[in-house]
Amino acid sequence: MRYSLLVLALAATTATAHAQIAAFSDRLGYTGSITRYDTLADAQANTNSIAFASLAGANRDIGFLFTRGLSGLGVPNTTQIGTAYSFTTTGPLPGIGNPSNVDRGFVQIPAAAGSLPSLNAYWDSSLTTFTLQAQGANAFAADLTRLWNTNESHGQVGTFLSYDFSLVASGLAQADWLAPAGTFVSQSEPTAVSGHFGGLFLNSSILDAAANGYYRFDFDLNLESWVYANRNDLVGPAYSTSFFAAPTAVPEPATYGLFGVGALLALISYRRFRSMRG
Repeated sequence: MRYSLLVLALAATTATAHAQIAAFSDRLGYTGSITRYDTLADAQANTNSIAFASLAGANRDIGFLFTRGLSGLGVPNTTQIGTAYSFTTTGPLPGIGNPSNVDRGFVQIPAAAGSLPSLNAYWDSSLTTFTLQAQGANAFAADLTRLWNTNESHGQVGTFLSYDFSLVASGLAQADWLAPAGTFVSQSEPTAVSGHFGGLFLNSSILDAAANGYYRFDFDLNLESWVYANRNDLVGPAYSTSFFAAPTAVPEPATYGLFGVGALLALISYRRFRSMRG
């Protein structure tokens, strides 16, 4: 789902000058399509496509991690977005039996130096709805930045020329103020979500040069998640509850939450992607 001009305007007026942001989740899924073009101009204009592929009702699980402005607590600024393919209920290897552990629909943007997106996040007045907006460009990490190339091959290596990740997660447990981090925190799962993940990708794999070119991807986020449905039966990497943090206003000291800085650090450190497809 794309944001309306009204929502974008509200984001601009609601955001504060602070940037103490942390957000991660394995709770969500996505579905959508990929379109291929010969030239960047065609991809940008969305004209003269040469291939199109859709998940056609299939769903993939997604995981993400965003942190910003928490370096004083030892948490580096980072961004990771990708298909949550490594969870398994059977083992022994990561991803065995996971329906997202396939090339069709696969996407991966790992943490990469010099490619942090612009990031904005905030809470609504009830502190139960969290909005996140990220826009990135020129994200590349050798053999790790990947996007489905409209067929089933492994030739998914290249550069995310641009991307946007927009999320509204509602029905969360009311966020508490974490004073040392300067941010409101809620460790809980959303009961409703809307969002969009899309952009432009340049595939430049040497494994499948025939699939090289420019790709436009367009995914909608949802709450259909195999990982979440099987969270109590996972072996190997375990499921961790979603975590959202952003400053909206500074409350009185009496309203400080009980969530500790140590728990924040441990949770963020734990959420690093368990493995990356290389």
